Amino acid sequence: MEELVKEFCTPPPFPITDNDRKILNDAERIEIEFEGGILDAYCWGKGKTVILTHGWGSRASHLAFLAKHISVSGFRVIAFDSPAHSSHRTEGVKGQSNMFEFCRALYTVVKNVGPAYAIAGHSLGAAATVFNVSGFSRLADYKINVDKIVLISSFLDGNSIVRNFCVHYSKGLSIFDELKRGLETEFDFSADRYSVAEAIKNIHADILLVHDEDDDVFPFEEALKIKAANPKVKLFTTRGSGHYKILLNRNMLVQVKNFLNEAHN
Repeated sequence: MEELVKEFCTPPPFPITDNDRKILNDAERIEIEFEGGILDAYCWGKGKTVILTHGWGSRASHLAFLAKHISVSGFRVIAFDSPAHSSHRTEGVKGQSNMFEFCRALYTVVKNVGPAYAIAGHSLGAAATVFNVSGFSRLADYKINVDKIVLISSFLDGNSIVRNFCVHYSKGLSIFDELKRGLETEFDFSADRYSVAEAIKNIHADILLVHDEDDDVFPFEEALKIKAANPKVKLFTTRGSGHYKILLNRNMLVQVKNFLNEAHN
């Protein structure tokens, strides 16, 4: 069980490409101290601060296209590499992280470069945004106040991420119960209780939820359950982009930019 939990907490290897490096060349680099290490952050533009937080196995460079699109409409946009996900510093080194560390890292970034007008997160970054902004459960000490949040391809709850790992990265659903017990023991939490739909009920910020109908990581039905939990949620649906290419979807980019420019309700 211990090895299974360790495997779960080790991000999958996504090679750092020349495009990853080039797309960050025009950004201002910022180093932020975090729990004895450094978080690398990248900044574009001037204006109200918008923080971008990526998903599991991803990195700031994967959000750079979105960051640049937002920044030209009058925002200071900061994307950062979550722990064990650096765009350059830890190439070739296998680190470990987890959802709670993602949340603490997001809080630390906002504390250092904020106040933040908005946070936009993809996948695990979207869920971390909800847990932080709502101050959910053990994250009460890491609560973040913002006017707007954008949730792209979010999962529904802790069971969703365990199920996704089992199906896409390990031995199938036969290990689901064992892995779930191991994670709950290691991190002292309930996968059932850590629900984005539950946490989002306590958020008063304006909320844009973006999800692709063909998402093969976290099914579209999960987005519908999140939307149903809070009447402030605006759902924008894309088609054919899936879980990852949605970050390059031009209709999504326009919706996010427009949402951020709308007056706060």
